[in-house]
Amino acid sequence: MKTIKSTSPGQQFSSDKSVSLRGAIAKMEFITENIVALRQCRNGKKNVETLGDLKSYYRHFRTLTDKQMSLVDCLYEKTMKGLGFESFEATYKPKKGVRY
Repeated sequence: MKTIKSTSPGQQFSSDKSVSLRGAIAKMEFITENIVALRQCRNGKKNVETLGDLKSYYRHFRTLTDKQMSLVDCLYEKTMKGLGFESFEATYKPKKGVRY
């Protein structure tokens, strides 16, 4: 008789990191489609270069770190602001030169 192995709850659901990664990838695709809006924001050229760096890192390693996913969120908010929608502005001053 064939026995059925039980699966633990951790195997049935995705982890928070994988969900966040899928969201970051979707946001990068959205930003790429609306790259003109990102260029119109402050430091637009630098933001476009940063997006290119993040995309090449993802293509090479197939993952992003937590800080990189946070940076994708910031770029997404800047893109939304460039499109004329409401966007979130951080009330604190983030550290300069995010290392990834």
